[in-house]
Amino acid sequence: MQQLQQMQPQLPQPSAQQQPTQAVQSPQQMLVPASNNPAIGLTAPPPKPQIGEASYHVERMPEVKACNSQPTAKLASTAPSTEVYTIQCSGGDVLMVRCEFRSCRVLR
Repeated sequence: MQQLQQMQPQLPQPSAQQQPTQAVQSPQQMLVPASNNPAIGLTAPPPKPQIGEASYHVERMPEVKACNSQPTAKLASTAPSTEVYTIQCSGGDVLMVRCEFRSCRVLR
């Protein structure tokens, strides 16, 4: 029995004088002065235009090519079987195309 007690590691007994360490910072410690905050003055990058399943087909439609020589179809809305795209024309007009099951037509 004495051998067992000698083999067990001796753990220090907690004393009443020891205070638990505080891992959470107080709100005053978490505040960063505006002059030291590197995120102030930074802007988010511009959002990338959304593309859908039929974007490639929309950009190659003859009506869209007549509107703009280098069209960019932007996904305006989507549903389970439908996508609506907007294309900025060279003259300033906006062309809308609706695709259902990859069958696309220009909305007039």
